[in-house]
Amino acid sequence: MNVLSYKQTLQTTMIYTHIVKELCQNTVNSPLGFTNDKLSINPF
Repeated sequence: MNVLSYKQTLQTTMIYTHIVKELCQNTVNSPLGFTNDKLSINPF
């Protein structure tokens, strides 16, 4: 596996980790907060 695909995989993993963490926090928050957090996710 070359360096480029490794970086891409690492970035993708970090993005998914961030989304999962947001979703876990949102289960505690209100539905309105859930919508705001979903809109704030912009990894690119």
